[in-house]
Amino acid sequence: MKRLLMLFLTVVMVMGLAGCEFPWFSPNPKPDPEPVDAGLTQQELWDYLDNYNCFTTIEGVRDPVFIFENDNDFVVDFSFEGFSEENFYFTELLSFSYEGNDLYKLEYENPYEWAFESSVFYFEFNPERYNTVIYGCYDKGEIYYRSLFGDEALTIDQILTILGKYDYWLEEEGVTSHSFVTIEDDDMFCHGLMNSSFYRNGTIIKAEFKGLTTYEITIDYPARAATGMDEGYEAYCKTHKLVISPYVGFIGFETDVMPYKFKWFYPETEFTMYELYQKLSGKLFESDESGLEYGFYIEDEKYYIEVHDTNTIALTAVHEVASIEYLGNGWHIYEFTIAGDGNVKWWIYYNHIDWRHLEIAIYSNEELTFTDKATASYINH
Repeated sequence: MKRLLMLFLTVVMVMGLAGCEFPWFSPNPKPDPEPVDAGLTQQELWDYLDNYNCFTTIEGVRDPVFIFENDNDFVVDFSFEGFSEENFYFTELLSFSYEGNDLYKLEYENPYEWAFESSVFYFEFNPERYNTVIYGCYDKGEIYYRSLFGDEALTIDQILTILGKYDYWLEEEGVTSHSFVTIEDDDMFCHGLMNSSFYRNGTIIKAEFKGLTTYEITIDYPARAATGMDEGYEAYCKTHKLVISPYVGFIGFETDVMPYKFKWFYPETEFTMYELYQKLSGKLFESDESGLEYGFYIEDEKYYIEVHDTNTIALTAVHEVASIEYLGNGWHIYEFTIAGDGNVKWWIYYNHIDWRHLEIAIYSNEELTFTDKATASYINH
């Protein structure tokens, strides 16, 4: 053992004389150098960003989309159908700098001073999250940031997965006779018109990506027998426009319902009583037929419906609401139970996206006793 120890010490001494270092013996070893946060060059940044045909906000193509193209061009694009053709092209890059922490500052020549306070833009980009960019621009002297998401082609399975997250997608406008989209049996694409027998369902056999989160989907519809207003049909295929993104909370779909076939759809949403009253409060719903006005408010943690008769300029009634139940299944119906009389139910048809319209059906002992339609206007709180 002594011989082994002496041999080890001898080797250490020889290596020390030869200039070798032993960091485990050193009382103050040199730390590893900090990694240099050099960022990307402007060309490297564009090599990532122009892999996408565009980037969108959470408002999708209902907002401007952002395009990175050529060597350094930045485009704010409004060209989706139905929007302004006034796009903004920033092509003269004046300066590029890396600010650290994945943040880049770019200044362009500004040919749109009437629309952009400044042509200095900030992009926060991390290659490990290559499909997401934080975009910043000046407004009233302050920098405002928005998240942007890369638009890339989805497969049919991915489209079905997005649509299948919700039981129904309901048309943006309308409260009773509205269009809907739903998925049945995981892969059957269905669309139709509520409060009618108009209904179509089939299998998506092709999805062609057209850019701007837009697809042309071809649906194979099997034959269907006549039902009600629907005369039935032989088996056929048809191509529809579909606007969809995993980052956007609504879809667009080209229906078979005239006169405007292309419509926007939002997920069916169930609200608690408090959440629903946040949507209803602050609005006065004026009847289209009866001359009544309806208001909804919360006081002392209790929920009320207030009714005025405009013919007599008098308060007709105040009803305390004991509870609500969302009836759903594609309908915008909440059942209000009136406090003190559980036999009285108000069915309130209300689409929070199309907040202007409200329909009412009142039942007493399960018999319909009154209906009304009303249009909203804002009132002071």
